[in-house]
Amino acid sequence: MRRAARGFTLPEILLAIAMLSGVVVLYGAMANISFLSTDVGHKDIALNIAAHKIEELKATSYASLPASGTFTEPGLSELPGASASFTVSDYNADTKTITVSVSWQPQGKTARTITLTTLKTRIGGL
Repeated sequence: MRRAARGFTLPEILLAIAMLSGVVVLYGAMANISFLSTDVGHKDIALNIAAHKIEELKATSYASLPASGTFTEPGLSELPGASASFTVSDYNADTKTITVSVSWQPQGKTARTITLTTLKTRIGGL
């Protein structure tokens, strides 16, 4: 009776390499998904903050609208390095443009900004 040779066959080695490659690819995809999930969460928070401020300014009377400035919202603390500002400018004699921007700086990434713009008229809203 012949004794079996020790070691791995070529198909076994190729299968092991393919499985290891699959694990590495999946790990890389999971890391990317984690970053994207965090990024989408930050965008959602910033959008909610900007929308809330836009609605607040739209509810203010035309004559009482402030010119511009910064503002704080509780949600800003959830964004890394966040800041928020708004600008109210004349569009024409009876209409003003309201622009709200929320910016944040994810660690190791480029700065992100969400900007919303609307119009407010003297005799009503848009």
